[in-house]
Amino acid sequence: MHLITDWLNQLGGAPAYGAVALLVFCEVAVPFGFLLPGETSVVLGGVLAQRDHVSVVLVAAVAVAAAVAGDSTAYLVGRLTADRIRSARPAGRSAQRLRRATELMDRHGVAAVFFGRFIPFVRSAMPVLAGSGRMPYLRFLLVDALAALLWGTGSALLGYAVGAAWNQAAHALGGSLLALAAAVAAA
Repeated sequence: MHLITDWLNQLGGAPAYGAVALLVFCEVAVPFGFLLPGETSVVLGGVLAQRDHVSVVLVAAVAVAAAVAGDSTAYLVGRLTADRIRSARPAGRSAQRLRRATELMDRHGVAAVFFGRFIPFVRSAMPVLAGSGRMPYLRFLLVDALAALLWGTGSALLGYAVGAAWNQAAHALGGSLLALAAAVAAA
């Protein structure tokens, strides 16, 4: 994951938007996508926006669109493979997480879809479970789009704020910030 985030930090313009879109989409639409740094890519996109490499508004818009597209794809997969998903028996921690996410979806439906967008792993599982649980797509889409709007915008703005804070600290401390960062890394 470090390789991906370091690479993303070097991008600007269209490649940066494309990387954010791809990572956010794949985080939920691809099996084992929860291993990809979708949210981190949006925060880094906000940092890049603070450095004037990209627009924070476009980073947020790309994140929202990619999240809704990825979630809709995962919803469709859940809808088409409902029987297999509901009868799957994974092992280890994945089994426990999947069981909890399924129970959450079954008990709370719309709220689970909305709040699941903000919780890693649940974010990847919830759209599939909504599809396999036969939640009506328009209901899913409405709730998911609202959650994605808050999540994508909030993550991009968080990155922008982090970038601004880093710049202020670097300006105030000058070379001391580099020494401080090295000391923290060494510790």
